[in-house]
Amino acid sequence: MEGDFFLQNDTLYFADPALSSIFCYDLNGKYINSHLSRGRGPQEILGLNVITNDRNGYYIMDESWNIFTIDRNWNRTKEARINWNSDKSIKYLYNHPDPNETGIYEVEYAEPNLRILGKDYLVIPIVTDHVKYNGYGGAYASHFYENAYTIGILTQDSAKLVKMMCNRSPIYAQYRYVPNFKNVIFDTYGDTLFFSFEIDPHIYLMDFPTSQVTGFGKAGQQMNTDYPETQSLEDSDEHNGEDRQKCGYYYDLRYIPETALLFRSFHHGEPLSYDGLQVYKNMQLAAEYKVPKNFRVIGYSAPYYYASGEPDIDKEAMVFYRFQLPF
Repeated sequence: MEGDFFLQNDTLYFADPALSSIFCYDLNGKYINSHLSRGRGPQEILGLNVITNDRNGYYIMDESWNIFTIDRNWNRTKEARINWNSDKSIKYLYNHPDPNETGIYEVEYAEPNLRILGKDYLVIPIVTDHVKYNGYGGAYASHFYENAYTIGILTQDSAKLVKMMCNRSPIYAQYRYVPNFKNVIFDTYGDTLFFSFEIDPHIYLMDFPTSQVTGFGKAGQQMNTDYPETQSLEDSDEHNGEDRQKCGYYYDLRYIPETALLFRSFHHGEPLSYDGLQVYKNMQLAAEYKVPKNFRVIGYSAPYYYASGEPDIDKEAMVFYRFQLPF
């Protein structure tokens, strides 16, 4: 029951990484059919980690840096492995940890995401965990938080990395260090990129062709922002689950073009047992609501918005919600 919901027209889709399949349901949760499976055939893929869609079809990324292009009939039309666009040797990269060198980066699978940007590009989260250059401590940790990139831009046709962007916001300079909350969250619409970071109350809107950035947003209410600082990879790993349970952080952005609203989900942290949902209209906070845990808005089909939530393990049931807004 682990995977991602998305909504297209009047159909709910569930992307299942365990089976590399897409399960389809009507808006009442009734099963319709399924597509794709693991393999090398025309309607098979090697794996499924995240999926994104537009009117022409789907893009799927697995956990081995493969990008699959799927048409509207669920045929695999193209496959490409992410090309990090670096000609440097491993030895050179090891001895020269430069945040502008694409060869030291990889996909950030801690919070995977995949979005379409404009007509030609895909957006993925990236991170470097270079042994000499990372966010866990050491001589370059401060430089990492100021200069390492968090988002990579790939070509749709060849999965070639053509641009890295979005350094972490200045809020990270207040800590030494918080690698358990270093992830970027983002969504796209046309040529617009919406992005933020797990501990940043601000949201940023970037016009991709011009790289012009506008900031807006307010902190979620009643968030526990007492983020524990760690000084090593071992320290971070040991306390990662505990830290993310205790503290509040933002974990999802979703823009709904049909109503021009931007939703941001966040954890309050202890002691609260529910999450928060912010609604932005014209870059202004319009409302904030209490919502169930892991509440992620996935789309709109009039008159309802739809969101996914934590599965009900006892009943062995996946859970989604539909709701309306008073504005």
